[in-house]
Amino acid sequence: MYYTNKFNVFSYDCDLRNRLKVSAAMRYMQQVAGEHLTSFGCSAEVMKEEDMVFLLSKFCLKIHRIPKIHEEIIVGTAPTPTKGVRFVREFIMESQRGERLISAVTYWPLIRVSDRKVLRPSELNHDLPIQPEGVNEYIGDIPFPKVEPDEGESLYEERIKYSHIDVNNHVNNTIYADFVCDALPYSLMSGADLDEVIIGFQHEAVIGDVLKVNRHVISDNKIFITGEHSRAECFKGLVTFK
Repeated sequence: MYYTNKFNVFSYDCDLRNRLKVSAAMRYMQQVAGEHLTSFGCSAEVMKEEDMVFLLSKFCLKIHRIPKIHEEIIVGTAPTPTKGVRFVREFIMESQRGERLISAVTYWPLIRVSDRKVLRPSELNHDLPIQPEGVNEYIGDIPFPKVEPDEGESLYEERIKYSHIDVNNHVNNTIYADFVCDALPYSLMSGADLDEVIIGFQHEAVIGDVLKVNRHVISDNKIFITGEHSRAECFKGLVTFK
């Protein structure tokens, strides 16, 4: 069963066309997921005491209609069956009338904080209320294209600062949506409509890191974004426009 909460789309969460930004949509989903975990005793604070944390490895988002400023929306979430070592959590965002606005599927390995070891799902100390059949299966675990590093266009460098960092002392996953959107052509972001946004998280970025962001044009409506720092590749983003 889905856990839900209501939100009002505030002006500061919108872009130049008064549409909800992808990063803001992810923040709403992050908030609801945290509330859901807390509701059955699996809060971030409890898991920290148990030396465990869920870390997001991939975010697959499908946009049916982007919410607008001041629109009242309902965000729901539920865990679905695990895939390998990854926990799977899906989200829906709907209007007050029940119109589907955004669907998302996310993948989360369970990590032991002290040594960064990936744990088996069975090692979690809490029983998750698994929804046997997801409603967003058509999104799937969408693969990223294979490209050569020198094929892309070097766009910008982003030094990681205080405003990027969350309680885990690394860049919060929602911030990467802004990094990805900042790398997209302004003509598309200001005039076209987003269809799918897939973000993969390879290695964390921490304070003082400098991300080098590159853009690979796959087709007229599909763009692949990569970001790396001095230690490793950091993130990937695949964006499709309608």
